[in-house]
Amino acid sequence: MLADGGNAFDAAITSLAIQWLIDPHSCGAGGYMVMASFSAENGRMNPVVDAPAVAGSRVSAEMWQDIVIRANPEGWGYFLQGKVNEDGYQSVCVPGIGRGLEMVHQRWASRGWDELLAPAIDMAENGWVVGALQAARWKEPPSFYEGSSGRQKLDVTPSAQRIYLKPDGSTYEMHETLKNPDYANTLRRIAQAGPGDLHDGQLAERMAADLSANGSWVTADDLANYQARSEAPVTTAYKGYTVASNQPPHGGPTLAAILNILGDDDLAALGHNSPAYILKVSLAMKAAFADRNRHLADTQFEDVPLDWMTSAERAAEWREFIASGEAIDVGREQADSGTTHVSVV
Repeated sequence: MLADGGNAFDAAITSLAIQWLIDPHSCGAGGYMVMASFSAENGRMNPVVDAPAVAGSRVSAEMWQDIVIRANPEGWGYFLQGKVNEDGYQSVCVPGIGRGLEMVHQRWASRGWDELLAPAIDMAENGWVVGALQAARWKEPPSFYEGSSGRQKLDVTPSAQRIYLKPDGSTYEMHETLKNPDYANTLRRIAQAGPGDLHDGQLAERMAADLSANGSWVTADDLANYQARSEAPVTTAYKGYTVASNQPPHGGPTLAAILNILGDDDLAALGHNSPAYILKVSLAMKAAFADRNRHLADTQFEDVPLDWMTSAERAAEWREFIASGEAIDVGREQADSGTTHVSVV
């Protein structure tokens, strides 16, 4: 897209549509997005486009209290009977991706939706080659007995089985070709009507009917009333650079706090990934996550002490605490996981 004269936002949208196809467990047309961007023309950050997934209007604080098995020791919520918070219709949040992309396209993109989505439509129609990570995910066991594996997620609905399993019920292997004409048709509709169709168009109508018929907490009004956010980035100074990232509830404040704690250290002198380097960085991360786990939330619902979390004074307090050798309590530990990113330079 860049070689063809498109701008960075065009390239990001095209890449994102392909990523939806080849990494279906981590992203998709029913997901969410946050985009940070820098304008070379005016030399400053653009507003961050934030379209988080939010809880449906039918949720309540008590809805799952009688089916809790135990807390996930890795910190990611709770194990519930029936795995309803991991798999199936009750695990679905209100997606924000349609409104987010709508905002990005209106503000900065230069190409039409049909051109932007054509590569992903072609790949979905003709097939994509399954990579090593995706093939492995479809074979992995759950981390815990009460959890859900990538393979088990494919058995939740007949549609998932039809799309992602072979006729004999087995998963696709690395280097095999998988076609997804359903996804191609979804993208064709978006190319015709724009991504807002996921919220108040034909796609939204089909989604809402399916969600309602299967006990989801998300309603048609939730889809239609969703609004993306445009926010100032969270910034901090580090080694002569201004580092900018996203607002709560995302990771921007945590990143800023880590860099603030490390700001006076000469990490290069320690040697990349040396024991001293890893100890220094990991303790800064642990300190920042201690504040994150206690205070970070969605600012539309909770007060977040953002200025305090990212202040030089708080960083100095943490450096003094780390130097004392005392243990940092971060709450429950979290296992390394991952997410999906698209970067355009």
